[in-house]
Amino acid sequence: MRAKRALLAVVAVIIVATGVWVVFMPVSDFSGMSLLHDSSSAAAGKYAIHAVLQAVDTPQAPLTAASLRQAEDVIAARLTALGISGPKVQMQGGGQIVIDLVGTKDPGEVMGTLTAPAADLEFKDQNGRTILTASDVKSAQAKTQPNGQTDVELTLTPTGAQQFATATRQAVSTVPHQHIGIYIDVKLLENPQVMEAIDNGHVAFGGLASSQKADRIVALLTSGPLPVKLIVQEQSVTVPTFMTTDSMGGIVKACIVTVIAALLLVVLYVGKRSWSGSNP
Repeated sequence: MRAKRALLAVVAVIIVATGVWVVFMPVSDFSGMSLLHDSSSAAAGKYAIHAVLQAVDTPQAPLTAASLRQAEDVIAARLTALGISGPKVQMQGGGQIVIDLVGTKDPGEVMGTLTAPAADLEFKDQNGRTILTASDVKSAQAKTQPNGQTDVELTLTPTGAQQFATATRQAVSTVPHQHIGIYIDVKLLENPQVMEAIDNGHVAFGGLASSQKADRIVALLTSGPLPVKLIVQEQSVTVPTFMTTDSMGGIVKACIVTVIAALLLVVLYVGKRSWSGSNP
């Protein structure tokens, strides 16, 4: 019986010691456990947006039920092109479109993209003559280069391809070769010198400040113009709350302490019965 009491006492001491260690163990030490992952790092720098866009009736773009539905489709297409998954876009009364999304690093860039009337892209020769506009683009995609720079690659329409081929042939017919300027939002982005005629209907350009800028251009080019004017009537930007390592670690610690306390109670209960049973 004494051996049983001693064993129970040793078990109780081990349980208490383990409990004390868990209570005073830094939460950060739990980050290596397979049950935990740092969701906060995955969401770092990303925001949630709730916005209400108001459609405005103008002589150039009258507001109708059909144009509002088309605007909803254009917004959804732009969000997809921006790489935002699972956005909620829906119409409500009074010509409004409600948007809820999570996962953007640049809320201002997103809202500017959603309300932009159309892609403002132009290719111009040295004399200022417009060679290509957004309407000459069939498709577009952003592509990251080995140096980390993000380029925008365009596939032109048949008409655009013909116009660009003519312009580049003319550019290389002079010495030195001429330049073709690429303008975004009326600002000169690049002004490369044409080294050879380009007649395959494909053209790429870089010089963008960030990959988000490239995504914005692609979104505007691939979604098409808005059929109505949209203004931001309401907007809120928040940081979504995720289960972080600290909070998750605290939960694990609480669970472990609870289990240890339960085990200690069991040991004390068994020991009490053992001691009681040994007395006459």
